[in-house]
Amino acid sequence: MYFPIRAVAAAAAVSAVTLALAIPPAAAVESPPTTASSSQSPGLSAGAIDESDAPTLEGGVDSGSSTSSTAKKAIQTAAKKHASKLGSSTTSVRCTLIKDGCYQKFQKGAVHWTKKTGAHPTYGTIASTWADTKREKGEYGYPTGDPYVSSTGRWAQKFQGGTISTGVIRKGLPHGVKPDGGRQLVLAHTASRSSTRGTVELWALNTSGTWKRDHRFTSARFGYNGLATASGKVEGDGKTPMGQYKIPFAFGTNSKPSGTDIEYRKVDRNDQWCGRSTSPHYNSWMDAPNKSCPAHAAEVLSDYYQYNYAAVIGYNPKRTPKRGSAIFLHTHGKGSTAGCVSVTTAQAKTLLRWMDPEKTPRIVIAPRGELKNQ
Repeated sequence: MYFPIRAVAAAAAVSAVTLALAIPPAAAVESPPTTASSSQSPGLSAGAIDESDAPTLEGGVDSGSSTSSTAKKAIQTAAKKHASKLGSSTTSVRCTLIKDGCYQKFQKGAVHWTKKTGAHPTYGTIASTWADTKREKGEYGYPTGDPYVSSTGRWAQKFQGGTISTGVIRKGLPHGVKPDGGRQLVLAHTASRSSTRGTVELWALNTSGTWKRDHRFTSARFGYNGLATASGKVEGDGKTPMGQYKIPFAFGTNSKPSGTDIEYRKVDRNDQWCGRSTSPHYNSWMDAPNKSCPAHAAEVLSDYYQYNYAAVIGYNPKRTPKRGSAIFLHTHGKGSTAGCVSVTTAQAKTLLRWMDPEKTPRIVIAPRGELKNQ
């Protein structure tokens, strides 16, 4: 799977040695892997480079070459940084690739170097996809950066010709949850669809590609009539909509808690949320009432003490009439909600400080047994 090696000239005159090397056929170009096959860490053996088709050159790099010496140091540094993903080395450093490139192979991947791009590892699904496109000789060229977890919750790596990414990472999440993207996930779950009490958990995807739970609130409340599917939700039914949604911004009658990075709107007496299905402003924030959605057809946000701190749940973004509006994660009232999710004031402040807009926070709402279907 590597390409012919140029003979290395010795410092002293020696007899020429001819290496007869067979060039393997080019790998077929395939589309990026699906979520099901690529949701794990890219350090899997699927990305290991086949040692059997690589030519062998004993003696390592030419110690008299400054380029080789520089490459060896850079490759060793990169390999040490990613040792847990690469495993042990299986070859010495070899400077035999196009554009004066060097590489070293490991149990589960390789490190490639050029003077222009530096030394970067490839492993797992990304390495497999790169191999399918002829590696450094293909459309992507050499890697220009290390693998990283993107803001959309995928493993990704930049190359000279573009970026290769995997499916959404699910490793570590409970109940079979399948995130649509992002690196922060709020799990709001109950025992059943008829339950009005449940749990809210805050999960974050770390840079090693594993989801970890940061907080757990066990006194969460839901709609006074339980939960409903998104397609079965009706305006005024007292049910919290099941599904997976974005959390676009937060608001409150109180000032923004210190340390809050997500957009936060301080509510005044003019701010309202339209609940009239026939209005073009249905299920949206209004800075003031208007003819299509007067105050009596909207929630005047400052009238609700439960909104001292709240986060918008992006339910019904297309504003389908009578499908439901004003679905928030807010602080507790006297009992169950009218279709929202609620937590204590202290927990709401923790949530606001925890959410990072660059990590695209989302929320999944469902009975525990149905979380995997959202």
